[in-house]
Amino acid sequence: MGVTNCTLRRCRLGWQCLNAIGNGTFLIEETEAHGDAFVNLREDYGCTWRGEITIRNCTWVPRSEKRAVFSARNDGTHNFGYACHLPDVVIDGLTVVEDAQDDAPLFIFNDYLGHEAPAEMEHPWMPIPPRQVRVRGIHTQRPIQLCERPELMPETVFITETAQA
Repeated sequence: MGVTNCTLRRCRLGWQCLNAIGNGTFLIEETEAHGDAFVNLREDYGCTWRGEITIRNCTWVPRSEKRAVFSARNDGTHNFGYACHLPDVVIDGLTVVEDAQDDAPLFIFNDYLGHEAPAEMEHPWMPIPPRQVRVRGIHTQRPIQLCERPELMPETVFITETAQA
């Protein structure tokens, strides 16, 4: 199921950026990505990454108005046969190349449940949120928030040391 302990270094990724599922540690370093999200966690496998993903000294050129470093889609109504996990995250140097026309936030995670899925609806197989997200050196003109739908990650520790350009 996906990859285990992977390193991606000095790459240039096109419009789909990086699509991944798996476990262990994933290091993405000195990489440039063009697309809606820097990392897309594949929804056909429950958007699961059990472990930590580190983004270090990378550049992201968003191609749409969506602004989430990690994109996932799992409304918690399907049993994949295993527990789905969202990764712990370390971002240490990420430049977001954008033409900021507004002050909409940059999210680390999107609303992976989906706007049309009410929180009061049953979601028995919802992904397990990350334990910790640490960000340092994100260069953006936007305010930074953990999740587009913060109630999905009430216990996630969010540590920021950001440099907003």
